[in-house]
Amino acid sequence: MSTAATGTNSSATERRYFDLPQGWWKMPLFFSLTMAMIGLRFFPALAALLVFLIWSWRNDRYEFLIQYTILIGAFGFMKPNALVVFPCDIAMFASAILWIVMRKPPILRKTLIAIVVYFLMLIALALTSVESMTIQIFTMRFWMVIITIIIPFFVFAGREFDFDTFLNKIMPYVLIICIFYIIDAFILSGNVLMPGTMGWVDTTFYSPDWHPLSGMFFRKYPPGLYLLALVLQPIARHYKLRPWQWAVILIALISTQTFTLIGTVVVGYIIFQGRRSLIIKSVVAVVVAGFAAYFIDGVLPYHNQDGYPQSTLRIRSSIDQVIALTDAVDDEDIAEFASGRMAQALPKVELVQSVDREWIGLGFLHPDKTHINQYIIDNNYYSDVTKAEELATGVEIIPVQIWINVGWTGLIGHTIFFFVLWLFIRKLRLSIYFVSVLYFNFVMGLAGFMGLTSISGLALTSLAYAIVILPQRPELADGLRSWSDLATKNRPRTN
Repeated sequence: MSTAATGTNSSATERRYFDLPQGWWKMPLFFSLTMAMIGLRFFPALAALLVFLIWSWRNDRYEFLIQYTILIGAFGFMKPNALVVFPCDIAMFASAILWIVMRKPPILRKTLIAIVVYFLMLIALALTSVESMTIQIFTMRFWMVIITIIIPFFVFAGREFDFDTFLNKIMPYVLIICIFYIIDAFILSGNVLMPGTMGWVDTTFYSPDWHPLSGMFFRKYPPGLYLLALVLQPIARHYKLRPWQWAVILIALISTQTFTLIGTVVVGYIIFQGRRSLIIKSVVAVVVAGFAAYFIDGVLPYHNQDGYPQSTLRIRSSIDQVIALTDAVDDEDIAEFASGRMAQALPKVELVQSVDREWIGLGFLHPDKTHINQYIIDNNYYSDVTKAEELATGVEIIPVQIWINVGWTGLIGHTIFFFVLWLFIRKLRLSIYFVSVLYFNFVMGLAGFMGLTSISGLALTSLAYAIVILPQRPELADGLRSWSDLATKNRPRTN
Protein backbone atom coordinates (compact mmCIF):
# COMPACT_ATOMS: atom_id res chain seq x y z
CA MET A 1 0.00 0.00 0.00
CA SER A 2 1.29 3.45 -0.87
CA THR A 3 2.73 5.94 1.57
CA ALA A 4 -0.01 8.46 1.01
CA ALA A 5 -2.67 5.91 1.49
CA THR A 6 -1.25 4.47 4.67
CA GLY A 7 -0.13 7.69 6.25
CA THR A 8 3.28 6.23 7.14
CA ASN A 9 6.34 8.39 7.54
CA SER A 10 7.35 9.79 4.17
CA SER A 11 11.03 9.50 5.07
CA ALA A 12 10.69 5.73 4.61
CA THR A 13 9.51 6.09 1.02
CA GLU A 14 10.76 8.41 -1.68
CA ARG A 15 8.42 11.23 -2.60
CA ARG A 16 6.97 10.72 -6.05
CA TYR A 17 5.52 12.74 -8.88
CA PHE A 18 1.82 12.84 -9.60
CA ASP A 19 0.80 10.33 -12.24
CA LEU A 20 -0.47 12.42 -15.14
CA PRO A 21 -0.98 10.08 -18.09
CA GLN A 22 -1.13 11.19 -21.70
CA GLY A 23 -4.28 13.23 -22.24
CA TRP A 24 -4.63 14.00 -18.52
CA TRP A 25 -5.82 17.50 -19.35
CA LYS A 26 -8.80 16.65 -21.55
CA MET A 27 -11.56 15.88 -19.05
CA PRO A 28 -10.57 18.64 -16.54
CA LEU A 29 -10.20 21.18 -19.35
CA PHE A 30 -13.54 20.52 -21.05
CA PHE A 31 -15.40 20.24 -17.76
CA SER A 32 -13.83 23.50 -16.55
CA LEU A 33 -14.71 25.27 -19.80
CA THR A 34 -18.28 24.04 -19.41
CA MET A 35 -18.43 25.41 -15.86
CA ALA A 36 -16.99 28.71 -17.12
CA MET A 37 -19.71 28.93 -19.79
CA ILE A 38 -22.37 28.45 -17.12
CA GLY A 39 -20.66 31.13 -15.02
CA LEU A 40 -20.88 33.43 -18.05
CA ARG A 41 -24.62 32.68 -18.19
CA PHE A 42 -24.40 30.66 -21.37
CA PHE A 43 -26.97 28.22 -20.06
CA PRO A 44 -27.01 25.77 -23.01
CA ALA A 45 -23.77 24.56 -21.40
CA LEU A 46 -25.94 22.96 -18.70
CA ALA A 47 -26.64 20.15 -21.18
CA ALA A 48 -22.91 19.50 -21.52
CA LEU A 49 -22.54 19.57 -17.73
CA LEU A 50 -25.21 16.89 -17.41
CA VAL A 51 -23.40 14.76 -19.99
CA PHE A 52 -20.15 15.05 -18.05
CA LEU A 53 -21.79 14.05 -14.78
CA ILE A 54 -23.60 11.06 -16.32
CA TRP A 55 -20.45 9.87 -18.11
CA SER A 56 -18.35 10.21 -14.96
CA TRP A 57 -20.94 8.40 -12.84
CA ARG A 58 -20.93 5.47 -15.24
CA ASN A 59 -17.20 5.35 -16.01
CA ASP A 60 -15.13 7.03 -13.29
CA ARG A 61 -16.52 7.73 -9.82
CA TYR A 62 -13.44 9.74 -8.85
CA GLU A 63 -14.16 12.17 -11.68
CA PHE A 64 -17.80 12.32 -10.62
CA LEU A 65 -16.91 13.09 -7.00
CA ILE A 66 -14.57 15.89 -8.06
CA GLN A 67 -17.03 17.36 -10.56
CA TYR A 68 -19.88 17.20 -8.05
CA THR A 69 -17.73 19.01 -5.45
CA ILE A 70 -16.78 21.74 -7.91
CA LEU A 71 -20.42 22.15 -8.93
CA ILE A 72 -21.81 22.62 -5.41
CA GLY A 73 -18.91 24.82 -4.28
CA ALA A 74 -18.76 26.94 -7.49
CA PHE A 75 -15.05 27.67 -6.82
CA GLY A 76 -14.75 30.73 -9.00
CA PHE A 77 -16.39 29.22 -12.06
CA MET A 78 -19.73 30.78 -11.24
CA LYS A 79 -21.51 32.64 -8.50
CA PRO A 80 -23.16 30.22 -6.02
CA ASN A 81 -26.55 31.67 -7.01
CA ALA A 82 -25.93 31.58 -10.77
CA LEU A 83 -28.63 28.97 -11.31
CA VAL A 84 -32.29 29.05 -10.33
CA VAL A 85 -31.57 26.52 -7.57
CA PHE A 86 -28.42 26.42 -5.46
CA PRO A 87 -26.64 23.14 -6.32
CA CYS A 88 -25.76 22.78 -2.63
CA ASP A 89 -29.49 22.78 -1.75
CA ILE A 90 -30.02 19.78 -4.02
CA ALA A 91 -26.98 18.07 -2.49
CA MET A 92 -28.25 18.74 1.04
CA PHE A 93 -31.71 17.40 0.24
CA ALA A 94 -30.19 14.25 -1.27
CA SER A 95 -27.90 13.92 1.75
CA ALA A 96 -30.83 14.03 4.18
CA ILE A 97 -32.43 11.11 2.34
CA LEU A 98 -29.17 9.16 2.17
CA TRP A 99 -28.57 9.53 5.91
CA ILE A 100 -31.96 7.87 6.45
CA VAL A 101 -31.75 5.01 3.94
CA MET A 102 -28.06 4.06 3.99
CA ARG A 103 -26.72 1.60 6.50
CA LYS A 104 -24.29 3.30 8.82
CA PRO A 105 -21.35 1.78 10.71
CA PRO A 106 -20.55 3.18 14.19
CA ILE A 107 -18.31 5.99 12.93
CA LEU A 108 -21.05 7.37 10.68
CA ARG A 109 -23.72 6.91 13.33
CA LYS A 110 -21.59 9.00 15.69
CA THR A 111 -21.03 11.54 12.93
CA LEU A 112 -24.77 11.83 12.32
CA ILE A 113 -25.46 12.33 16.02
CA ALA A 114 -22.84 15.11 16.16
CA ILE A 115 -24.35 16.80 13.09
CA VAL A 116 -27.88 16.65 14.52
CA VAL A 117 -26.74 18.11 17.87
CA TYR A 118 -24.87 20.87 16.03
CA PHE A 119 -27.91 21.71 13.90
CA LEU A 120 -30.19 21.73 16.95
CA MET A 121 -27.83 24.21 18.63
CA LEU A 122 -27.96 26.51 15.60
CA ILE A 123 -31.75 26.31 15.45
CA ALA A 124 -32.10 26.97 19.20
CA LEU A 125 -29.92 30.07 18.95
CA ALA A 126 -31.77 31.25 15.84
CA LEU A 127 -35.06 31.01 17.73
CA THR A 128 -33.80 33.61 20.23
CA SER A 129 -33.38 36.21 17.46
CA VAL A 130 -35.95 38.89 16.71
CA GLU A 131 -35.62 37.95 13.03
CA SER A 132 -38.08 35.32 11.78
CA MET A 133 -36.89 31.78 11.06
CA THR A 134 -38.25 32.05 7.51
CA ILE A 135 -35.61 34.72 6.85
CA GLN A 136 -32.83 33.19 8.92
CA ILE A 137 -33.00 29.85 7.15
CA PHE A 138 -31.68 31.45 3.96
CA THR A 139 -28.38 32.13 5.73
CA MET A 140 -28.37 29.30 8.25
CA ARG A 141 -28.67 26.57 5.63
CA PHE A 142 -25.19 27.33 4.31
CA TRP A 143 -23.79 26.41 7.73
CA MET A 144 -25.43 23.00 7.24
CA VAL A 145 -23.59 21.92 4.08
CA ILE A 146 -21.54 19.63 6.34
CA ILE A 147 -24.44 17.19 6.03
CA THR A 148 -23.07 16.26 2.58
CA ILE A 149 -20.42 14.11 4.26
CA ILE A 150 -22.60 11.14 3.29
CA ILE A 151 -22.47 11.70 -0.48
CA PRO A 152 -18.93 10.31 -1.10
CA PHE A 153 -20.00 7.11 0.68
CA PHE A 154 -22.97 6.81 -1.66
CA VAL A 155 -20.79 7.51 -4.71
CA PHE A 156 -18.36 4.74 -3.71
CA ALA A 157 -20.95 2.30 -2.32
CA GLY A 158 -19.71 -1.20 -3.12
CA ARG A 159 -16.53 0.20 -4.73
CA GLU A 160 -12.96 0.49 -3.49
CA PHE A 161 -11.56 3.94 -2.80
CA ASP A 162 -7.84 4.60 -3.21
CA PHE A 163 -6.40 7.84 -1.87
CA ASP A 164 -3.56 7.99 -4.40
CA THR A 165 -5.97 7.57 -7.28
CA PHE A 166 -8.09 10.42 -5.96
CA LEU A 167 -5.04 12.69 -5.70
CA ASN A 168 -3.97 11.87 -9.24
CA LYS A 169 -7.49 12.71 -10.40
CA ILE A 170 -7.84 16.02 -8.52
CA MET A 171 -4.39 17.37 -9.41
CA PRO A 172 -5.22 17.92 -13.13
CA TYR A 173 -8.24 20.04 -12.11
CA VAL A 174 -6.03 22.10 -9.81
CA LEU A 175 -3.48 22.67 -12.58
CA ILE A 176 -6.12 23.59 -15.19
CA ILE A 177 -7.71 26.08 -12.78
CA CYS A 178 -4.30 27.61 -12.05
CA ILE A 179 -3.71 28.01 -15.79
CA PHE A 180 -7.15 29.64 -16.13
CA TYR A 181 -6.15 32.10 -13.39
CA ILE A 182 -2.93 32.98 -15.20
CA ILE A 183 -4.70 33.50 -18.55
CA ASP A 184 -7.44 35.63 -16.96
CA ALA A 185 -5.02 37.76 -14.93
CA PHE A 186 -2.19 38.35 -17.39
CA ILE A 187 -3.58 37.77 -20.90
CA LEU A 188 -7.32 38.39 -20.92
CA SER A 189 -7.17 40.80 -17.96
CA GLY A 190 -10.66 39.98 -16.77
CA ASN A 191 -13.17 37.42 -15.55
CA VAL A 192 -13.63 35.06 -18.48
CA LEU A 193 -12.30 31.59 -17.69
CA MET A 194 -13.06 32.02 -13.99
CA PRO A 195 -16.08 34.33 -14.22
CA GLY A 196 -17.33 33.62 -10.70
CA THR A 197 -14.50 35.53 -9.07
CA MET A 198 -15.16 39.04 -7.85
CA GLY A 199 -15.12 41.87 -10.40
CA TRP A 200 -16.20 45.49 -10.60
CA VAL A 201 -18.66 44.83 -13.42
CA ASP A 202 -20.84 41.88 -14.32
CA THR A 203 -19.42 39.43 -16.86
CA THR A 204 -21.45 37.36 -19.32
CA PHE A 205 -20.83 35.29 -22.42
CA TYR A 206 -22.04 38.08 -24.70
CA SER A 207 -20.56 40.89 -22.63
CA PRO A 208 -17.40 39.61 -20.92
CA ASP A 209 -15.45 41.65 -18.39
CA TRP A 210 -12.05 41.62 -20.07
CA HIS A 211 -9.28 43.76 -21.57
CA PRO A 212 -7.30 41.26 -23.67
CA LEU A 213 -3.59 41.94 -24.22
CA SER A 214 -3.89 45.29 -22.46
CA GLY A 215 -0.94 44.58 -20.18
CA MET A 216 -3.15 45.27 -17.17
CA PHE A 217 -2.42 43.07 -14.14
CA PHE A 218 -5.99 42.04 -13.28
CA ARG A 219 -6.49 40.84 -9.71
CA LYS A 220 -8.15 37.42 -9.58
CA TYR A 221 -9.89 36.73 -6.29
CA PRO A 222 -9.06 33.29 -4.84
CA PRO A 223 -12.20 31.04 -4.81
CA GLY A 224 -10.92 28.81 -7.61
CA LEU A 225 -7.69 28.16 -5.74
CA TYR A 226 -9.51 26.91 -2.63
CA LEU A 227 -9.08 23.48 -4.24
CA LEU A 228 -5.41 23.69 -3.27
CA ALA A 229 -6.65 22.65 0.18
CA LEU A 230 -7.18 19.13 -1.21
CA VAL A 231 -3.56 18.72 -2.34
CA LEU A 232 -1.60 20.88 0.13
CA GLN A 233 -0.76 18.19 2.68
CA PRO A 234 0.03 15.48 0.09
CA ILE A 235 2.36 17.88 -1.77
CA ALA A 236 4.03 18.87 1.47
CA ARG A 237 4.67 15.31 2.62
CA HIS A 238 4.26 12.61 -0.03
CA TYR A 239 4.39 14.06 -3.53
CA LYS A 240 6.68 16.38 -5.44
CA LEU A 241 5.92 18.67 -8.33
CA ARG A 242 7.74 19.15 -11.59
CA PRO A 243 9.19 22.65 -12.21
CA TRP A 244 6.40 23.61 -14.63
CA GLN A 245 3.78 22.57 -12.09
CA TRP A 246 5.40 24.67 -9.36
CA ALA A 247 5.54 27.60 -11.78
CA VAL A 248 1.85 27.28 -12.69
CA ILE A 249 0.75 27.15 -9.04
CA LEU A 250 3.02 29.97 -7.86
CA ILE A 251 2.08 32.34 -10.72
CA ALA A 252 -1.61 31.58 -10.12
CA LEU A 253 -1.15 32.42 -6.43
CA ILE A 254 0.51 35.72 -7.37
CA SER A 255 -2.37 36.52 -9.73
CA THR A 256 -4.74 36.62 -6.76
CA GLN A 257 -2.74 39.38 -5.05
CA THR A 258 -4.13 37.86 -1.86
CA PHE A 259 -1.53 37.72 0.88
CA THR A 260 -3.78 35.52 3.03
CA LEU A 261 -3.96 32.79 0.37
CA ILE A 262 -0.24 32.93 -0.39
CA GLY A 263 0.59 32.81 3.31
CA THR A 264 -1.85 29.95 3.94
CA VAL A 265 -0.28 27.83 1.21
CA VAL A 266 3.33 28.63 2.15
CA VAL A 267 2.87 28.12 5.90
CA GLY A 268 0.76 25.00 5.32
CA TYR A 269 3.43 23.54 3.03
CA ILE A 270 5.96 24.07 5.80
CA ILE A 271 4.06 22.72 8.77
CA PHE A 272 2.58 19.67 7.03
CA GLN A 273 5.96 18.33 5.89
CA GLY A 274 6.20 16.59 9.23
CA ARG A 275 10.01 16.58 9.43
CA ARG A 276 11.82 19.06 11.65
CA SER A 277 14.87 19.49 9.39
CA LEU A 278 12.71 20.25 6.35
CA ILE A 279 10.55 22.65 8.36
CA ILE A 280 13.61 24.58 9.59
CA LYS A 281 15.09 24.80 6.08
CA SER A 282 11.72 25.89 4.67
CA VAL A 283 11.28 28.57 7.33
CA VAL A 284 14.71 30.03 6.54
CA ALA A 285 13.98 29.98 2.80
CA VAL A 286 10.57 31.61 3.29
CA VAL A 287 11.97 34.34 5.54
CA VAL A 288 14.64 35.21 2.97
CA ALA A 289 12.15 35.12 0.10
CA GLY A 290 9.67 37.12 2.18
CA PHE A 291 12.15 39.93 2.83
CA ALA A 292 13.00 40.04 -0.89
CA ALA A 293 9.32 40.11 -1.90
CA TYR A 294 8.59 42.82 0.70
CA PHE A 295 11.22 45.18 -0.68
CA ILE A 296 10.46 44.39 -4.33
CA ASP A 297 6.77 45.08 -3.74
CA GLY A 298 7.76 48.32 -2.02
CA VAL A 299 9.29 49.76 -5.19
CA LEU A 300 6.31 48.80 -7.35
CA PRO A 301 3.43 51.29 -7.74
CA TYR A 302 0.77 51.62 -5.06
CA HIS A 303 -2.93 51.92 -5.88
CA ASN A 304 -6.05 52.84 -3.95
CA GLN A 305 -8.67 50.16 -3.25
CA ASP A 306 -11.84 51.04 -1.33
CA GLY A 307 -10.00 53.96 0.24
CA TYR A 308 -7.02 51.90 1.41
CA PRO A 309 -3.56 52.06 -0.22
CA GLN A 310 -2.41 48.74 -1.63
CA SER A 311 0.96 47.74 -3.05
CA THR A 312 1.01 45.97 -6.41
CA LEU A 313 1.42 42.46 -4.97
CA ARG A 314 -0.32 43.42 -1.71
CA ILE A 315 2.56 41.91 0.26
CA ARG A 316 4.16 45.07 1.60
CA SER A 317 0.84 46.79 2.28
CA SER A 318 -0.44 43.73 4.19
CA ILE A 319 2.67 43.53 6.37
CA ASP A 320 2.66 47.29 6.92
CA GLN A 321 -0.89 47.03 8.25
CA VAL A 322 0.24 44.54 10.88
CA ILE A 323 3.14 46.78 11.85
CA ALA A 324 0.86 49.83 12.03
CA LEU A 325 -1.52 47.94 14.35
CA THR A 326 1.17 47.84 17.05
CA ASP A 327 1.15 51.65 17.07
CA ALA A 328 -2.65 52.02 17.10
CA VAL A 329 -3.84 54.57 19.65
CA ASP A 330 -7.61 54.60 19.02
CA ASP A 331 -10.44 52.84 17.19
CA GLU A 332 -9.76 54.78 14.01
CA ASP A 333 -6.28 53.27 13.80
CA ILE A 334 -7.60 49.78 14.52
CA ALA A 335 -10.28 50.19 11.84
CA GLU A 336 -7.56 50.59 9.21
CA PHE A 337 -6.25 47.09 9.92
CA ALA A 338 -6.75 44.20 7.46
CA SER A 339 -7.71 46.38 4.49
CA GLY A 340 -10.68 47.81 6.35
CA ARG A 341 -12.03 44.52 7.72
CA MET A 342 -11.80 45.87 11.25
CA ALA A 343 -13.80 48.88 10.07
CA GLN A 344 -16.52 46.39 9.11
CA ALA A 345 -16.36 44.60 12.43
CA LEU A 346 -16.04 47.27 15.14
CA PRO A 347 -19.52 48.91 14.99
CA LYS A 348 -21.20 45.51 14.65
CA VAL A 349 -19.36 44.17 17.68
CA GLU A 350 -20.42 47.30 19.56
CA LEU A 351 -24.06 46.72 18.54
CA VAL A 352 -24.03 43.12 19.81
CA GLN A 353 -22.63 44.37 23.12
CA SER A 354 -25.13 47.22 23.35
CA VAL A 355 -28.11 44.84 23.11
CA ASP A 356 -26.54 42.33 25.53
CA ARG A 357 -26.46 39.45 23.05
CA GLU A 358 -22.80 38.51 23.41
CA TRP A 359 -23.68 34.91 24.33
CA ILE A 360 -26.46 34.27 21.81
CA GLY A 361 -25.74 36.66 18.92
CA LEU A 362 -28.10 38.55 16.64
CA GLY A 363 -29.20 35.53 14.63
CA PHE A 364 -28.69 34.66 10.98
CA LEU A 365 -29.42 38.06 9.46
CA HIS A 366 -29.78 38.15 5.69
CA PRO A 367 -28.07 41.00 3.81
CA ASP A 368 -31.08 41.57 1.53
CA LYS A 369 -34.10 40.15 3.34
CA THR A 370 -33.54 41.46 6.88
CA HIS A 371 -35.15 44.89 7.48
CA ILE A 372 -35.01 45.25 11.26
CA ASN A 373 -34.28 48.88 12.11
CA GLN A 374 -32.42 48.15 15.35
CA TYR A 375 -29.90 46.10 13.35
CA ILE A 376 -29.23 48.83 10.79
CA ILE A 377 -26.08 50.72 11.73
CA ASP A 378 -24.30 53.87 10.59
CA ASN A 379 -20.68 52.82 10.14
CA ASN A 380 -18.53 55.91 10.64
CA TYR A 381 -15.30 53.98 10.12
CA TYR A 382 -15.74 53.69 6.36
CA SER A 383 -13.85 56.16 4.18
CA ASP A 384 -16.69 55.93 1.62
CA VAL A 385 -19.65 57.62 3.35
CA THR A 386 -22.09 56.22 0.76
CA LYS A 387 -21.55 52.77 2.32
CA ALA A 388 -21.95 53.95 5.92
CA GLU A 389 -25.52 52.71 6.39
CA GLU A 390 -25.55 48.92 6.48
CA LEU A 391 -26.93 45.83 8.18
CA ALA A 392 -25.05 44.48 11.20
CA THR A 393 -23.68 41.49 9.30
CA GLY A 394 -21.21 40.76 6.49
CA VAL A 395 -17.93 40.90 8.44
CA GLU A 396 -15.00 39.52 6.46
CA ILE A 397 -13.48 37.86 9.52
CA ILE A 398 -15.25 34.53 9.85
CA PRO A 399 -14.80 33.95 13.62
CA VAL A 400 -16.13 37.45 14.32
CA GLN A 401 -19.08 36.88 11.97
CA ILE A 402 -19.89 33.60 13.73
CA TRP A 403 -19.85 35.44 17.07
CA ILE A 404 -22.19 38.13 15.70
CA ASN A 405 -24.58 35.45 14.42
CA VAL A 406 -24.64 33.05 17.38
CA GLY A 407 -22.57 34.63 20.15
CA TRP A 408 -20.06 32.94 22.41
CA THR A 409 -22.37 29.94 22.84
CA GLY A 410 -22.51 29.30 19.10
CA LEU A 411 -18.81 30.02 18.51
CA ILE A 412 -17.80 27.56 21.23
CA GLY A 413 -20.30 24.96 20.00
CA HIS A 414 -19.12 25.45 16.40
CA THR A 415 -15.49 24.88 17.45
CA ILE A 416 -16.35 21.83 19.55
CA PHE A 417 -18.32 20.29 16.66
CA PHE A 418 -15.36 20.27 14.27
CA PHE A 419 -13.04 19.15 17.04
CA VAL A 420 -15.39 16.23 17.72
CA LEU A 421 -15.33 15.28 14.02
CA TRP A 422 -11.56 15.09 14.26
CA LEU A 423 -11.80 13.00 17.44
CA PHE A 424 -13.92 10.45 15.56
CA ILE A 425 -11.21 9.91 12.91
CA ARG A 426 -8.03 10.81 14.79
CA LYS A 427 -6.75 7.22 14.84
CA LEU A 428 -7.27 6.65 11.12
CA ARG A 429 -4.24 6.73 8.86
CA LEU A 430 -5.28 9.81 6.88
CA SER A 431 -6.57 11.95 9.77
CA ILE A 432 -3.90 14.62 9.17
CA TYR A 433 -5.47 15.18 5.74
CA PHE A 434 -8.70 16.32 7.38
CA VAL A 435 -6.68 18.57 9.71
CA SER A 436 -4.96 20.19 6.72
CA VAL A 437 -8.32 21.10 5.15
CA LEU A 438 -9.56 22.49 8.48
CA TYR A 439 -6.36 24.53 8.71
CA PHE A 440 -6.89 25.94 5.21
CA ASN A 441 -10.45 26.93 6.06
CA PHE A 442 -9.57 28.54 9.37
CA VAL A 443 -6.66 30.68 8.15
CA MET A 444 -8.46 31.76 4.98
CA GLY A 445 -11.51 32.55 7.09
CA LEU A 446 -9.56 35.13 9.08
CA ALA A 447 -9.66 37.27 5.93
CA GLY A 448 -13.25 36.42 5.02
CA PHE A 449 -12.48 33.71 2.46
CA MET A 450 -13.89 30.18 2.64
CA GLY A 451 -14.43 29.30 6.26
CA LEU A 452 -16.46 26.61 7.99
CA THR A 453 -19.73 28.46 7.45
CA SER A 454 -19.42 28.80 3.67
CA ILE A 455 -20.57 26.49 0.90
CA SER A 456 -17.09 26.07 -0.59
CA GLY A 457 -15.35 25.60 2.75
CA LEU A 458 -17.83 23.00 4.00
CA ALA A 459 -17.92 21.20 0.64
CA LEU A 460 -14.18 20.62 0.91
CA THR A 461 -14.36 19.77 4.62
CA SER A 462 -17.13 17.21 4.06
CA LEU A 463 -15.18 15.64 1.22
CA ALA A 464 -11.95 15.50 3.25
CA TYR A 465 -13.74 13.87 6.20
CA ALA A 466 -15.17 11.16 3.96
CA ILE A 467 -11.84 10.63 2.21
CA VAL A 468 -10.18 9.83 5.55
CA ILE A 469 -12.72 7.09 6.25
CA LEU A 470 -13.30 5.61 2.78
CA PRO A 471 -10.00 3.70 2.37
CA GLN A 472 -10.50 1.97 5.75
CA ARG A 473 -14.11 0.87 5.34
CA PRO A 474 -13.31 -2.86 5.68
CA GLU A 475 -11.75 -2.23 9.10
CA LEU A 476 -14.76 -0.16 10.23
CA ALA A 477 -17.51 -2.37 8.84
CA ASP A 478 -18.65 -3.64 12.25
CA GLY A 479 -19.63 -7.00 10.75
CA LEU A 480 -21.47 -5.60 7.74
CA ARG A 481 -20.90 -7.57 4.57
CA SER A 482 -21.18 -4.47 2.40
CA TRP A 483 -20.40 -1.40 4.46
CA SER A 484 -22.16 1.19 2.30
CA ASP A 485 -25.01 -0.79 0.80
CA LEU A 486 -28.38 0.89 0.60
CA ALA A 487 -30.74 -1.00 2.87
CA THR A 488 -33.54 -0.67 5.36
CA LYS A 489 -32.74 -0.27 9.03
CA ASN A 490 -34.10 -3.70 9.90
CA ARG A 491 -32.04 -5.70 7.46
CA PRO A 492 -30.10 -8.31 9.49
CA ARG A 493 -26.35 -8.07 9.56
CA THR A 494 -24.33 -10.77 7.85
CA ASN A 495 -20.86 -11.89 8.91
